[in-house]
Amino acid sequence: MKSLLYVFVAVGAIAFGQSDTAITLVPTAFVPLGLRNTGGRSIATDDSGNFYVAGAAQGGGQVAKIDPNGKVLYSKSVAGSLLGIAVDKTGSSYIVGAASTGTIFCTKLSPDGSSIVFSTLLGMGEADAVAVDASGNAYVTGRVISGMASTPGAFQTVLHGPDAFVTKLGPDGKVVFTTFLGGNGPACNPGGSCSVGLFGGGSITDDEEGFAIAVDQAGNVYVAGVTNAADFPVTPNAFQTKYSDPSGIADQGFISKLTPDGSALLYSTYLGTTTFNVRIGTLVVNSSGEAIVAGHTDSSAFPTTQGALFPSPHVPGGFIARLNSQGSALLYATYLGNGVVNGIAIDDAGNLNVTGWDSYVTPSGTFPVTNGALPIGFTYLTQLSADGRSLIYSTLLPYGSAGNSVALSMSRTPAVIGDAGVLTIFGSGDPAQPTVFSLANIAGPYVDGQVAPGEIVSLYGTNLGPDKAVGLALDPSGFIATQLAGVQVKFDGVPAPIIMSQRNQVNIQVPYEIAGRGVTVMQVISTAGTSQMFPLQAVPLEPDILTVDSVYAAAINQDGSINTDVNPAPQGSVISLFAIGTGLWNGDLKTGQVSSTSLLAPILPVKVFIGSSSGPEAEVLYAGSAPTLTDGVLQLNILLPISKEFNLTTGFVLQVGDIQGPTATVWTRFPGTSGTDPLSAVRDAARRR
Repeated sequence: MKSLLYVFVAVGAIAFGQSDTAITLVPTAFVPLGLRNTGGRSIATDDSGNFYVAGAAQGGGQVAKIDPNGKVLYSKSVAGSLLGIAVDKTGSSYIVGAASTGTIFCTKLSPDGSSIVFSTLLGMGEADAVAVDASGNAYVTGRVISGMASTPGAFQTVLHGPDAFVTKLGPDGKVVFTTFLGGNGPACNPGGSCSVGLFGGGSITDDEEGFAIAVDQAGNVYVAGVTNAADFPVTPNAFQTKYSDPSGIADQGFISKLTPDGSALLYSTYLGTTTFNVRIGTLVVNSSGEAIVAGHTDSSAFPTTQGALFPSPHVPGGFIARLNSQGSALLYATYLGNGVVNGIAIDDAGNLNVTGWDSYVTPSGTFPVTNGALPIGFTYLTQLSADGRSLIYSTLLPYGSAGNSVALSMSRTPAVIGDAGVLTIFGSGDPAQPTVFSLANIAGPYVDGQVAPGEIVSLYGTNLGPDKAVGLALDPSGFIATQLAGVQVKFDGVPAPIIMSQRNQVNIQVPYEIAGRGVTVMQVISTAGTSQMFPLQAVPLEPDILTVDSVYAAAINQDGSINTDVNPAPQGSVISLFAIGTGLWNGDLKTGQVSSTSLLAPILPVKVFIGSSSGPEAEVLYAGSAPTLTDGVLQLNILLPISKEFNLTTGFVLQVGDIQGPTATVWTRFPGTSGTDPLSAVRDAARRR
């Protein structure tokens, strides 16, 4: 069991390139929204600086309103998937997505979220984005398959297949206009489909989708997305009037500007390359009527401009481009990182705040990070100058804490959200002080804005500890020390045991003393100074099975060896898993105490499910304290089922009370069966531990 200590102290430090620009932003609040591991997809703000978030939740969608200080004003569950949100000047929010039946919807909520002003269905497909003008009209785009009617006089009244669409709804939800936007068949075979792949095993058909939409002060509508059609409607003198890929199979980006009544194109252009895909996923329009788009390209020859921050040739990745107001030229275009840009917000000076994901697989040192920002992670928040030629600020952030959407507060500082469903609000800060950029249960794949008593969490930030990692130490009483290499972390003034400390990461145990408080205030003290205070939601429990890489469990086989892909556990044997965040137990647990031989267990019932959260229940032979590990680490001895369904790997989901954690995977092998009850002796031995 001592081999598990590496889980607590292991550090995945990654070196990234840094510029010399001083840090200007620090997080001021982490706001968890709804169920754990929800996906925040879109953020909007109102004139009072409140944030509105729409995204996926377990079993449907969710919309929430948060004040500038991080207080949740309302949180509302909505049937279906939510992909876009916008807010009018009264504070009413407009959310779009698709119902479980595949029907596109747009719903308008009252400013306090208590009532539905209207909800309308628009056809079969998906709504990806919504914008609202000063009069409360809503503009929706996405992908329509069938069942949507265009309006007389619209630019394109015939649906050629899956097409992009633009629908304008009045403040009462009635359709003002609907136009389709698409070509007739893929470029490789206009009007039909074509086979792709080595043996022609796949096919490509006509397909357009609008991923982003905006409206300017004159009521002109801008929509951007992807197309694979050679006859997508473009205008003369547009920046790119022809489909670029000679093979006829790549997705190309498009940007189209429509008249306020949807009857004509003011301009429409491709944005593509001669090789591989270009996918536009986000769009904003500045005060000069210039469209700024961003997304991802698989090409190393994206048309960047002279003086671009990261010009071609470049490894495939994210890009940002700005068109002039006529759509006839690129004012600038640059790559950004090796992943994808998903969100843009523009400030009063025209500077861009962008968020996205960087690549998991490309070499480190490639994403730009300004001096003093966080140099580890796979998502980011980056500020670029209005001309796109220089970085103002750029930080990496751990997976899940950013990457999906960004919006600006009244003070023009940003807030970001990612797959973890945690809104991170930024403000101005001192680059010399310790700063926490995110925190996460060390077992789980996502960052989090909440903590449970006894939970072991990682803090990610700057100036947190020494340059080299220092592992835990015991104090004279045999408890894990609460000060390590000059670092202390306090919750409501109670010091937390420190399991590992280094410059950008500190692993701690949350004190049991926070139980029942609802909110706890965390602060970090290091040799660099004292951090700001972070209010965190204190929850009763947050169960997670310990993993080595957020996927595979830190598991021990029945023979005491470590479970790996080359050392799988035989089905029919016992596997030992370890979990944290299980809340209060039925004994005298103490913060920082190393578990004794007394066999304690959580107060709430413990269950483990096989394969998924709704799978069959596993046979748990033991669920209690893990001797030699920290109090509150739960050891689970589980009898592996014999089933060809789980031949190579078996996933397990821990449930404590009615709260489930994410799936953790164990390597297994199928041994065959013999005898009347091959598992009886194994059960008896495991129960005796």
